[in-house]
Amino acid sequence: MILFSMQRKCLCKIDKVPKKQFDELVIGHQAVKWVNSLKYLGLHFCCQKQLSTDISITVHKVYAAANAILSHSRFVSDTVRLSLMESYVLPILTHALEAVSLTSSA
Repeated sequence: MILFSMQRKCLCKIDKVPKKQFDELVIGHQAVKWVNSLKYLGLHFCCQKQLSTDISITVHKVYAAANAILSHSRFVSDTVRLSLMESYVLPILTHALEAVSLTSSA
């Protein structure tokens, strides 16, 4: 017998008609919830007419890490500060970068 945990399961619809309703999916006796966005392997996806990535959460994490380093390293040399930025901020910024298509939007 296979048991599914419904806590981390969700459905996301990508359709040209956003108001279109789909039937609910039931596994066992529990319904799988519909969501507008989801997180998969550290990337946040928005489910709309097309699947898109939301990098605002990653940008927020980068600014938070950089601000924490800069505010707590006032009396440290610039090389130490740069090393801390490379160790903490750069991995956040480059995580799963190859999976995202970056374009400039006006």
